[in-house]
Amino acid sequence: MYQDRRLAAAVHFVLAVLLWLLGYGWIVHLYSAVEALMQRPDGESCNA
Repeated sequence: MYQDRRLAAAVHFVLAVLLWLLGYGWIVHLYSAVEALMQRPDGESCNA
């Protein structure tokens, strides 16, 4: 939400809750860390 990506944030939140309930929440946190590393401060992807 910080970079005004509200839909991505909402999907991420729902997935995090569902996966934690199933015992696989660590996957979402690992994905979050990798995604944060791949974003530049201006919100653009480093891959683009």
